[in-house]
Amino acid sequence: MSFPALFEHVSGTLKVVLERGIFLGGITAILLNVLLNGKAQQEDEQRDEATELSVLVSVAVDAKKRA
Repeated sequence: MSFPALFEHVSGTLKVVLERGIFLGGITAILLNVLLNGKAQQEDEQRDEATELSVLVSVAVDAKKRA
């Protein structure tokens, strides 16, 4: 560990997790995965809504042209 004094006041299981790079790396990977996938899901939903709106506008324009 680069900074042993950084976690000297932490005890128990939390200290084990914070002192081990593999645990920190795993936790970081999970958090980033949740954050980035959540953002991608929101973008997909927005894209779907935009597509639906585009279809509705196209149908309305076609209907107006026929009238």
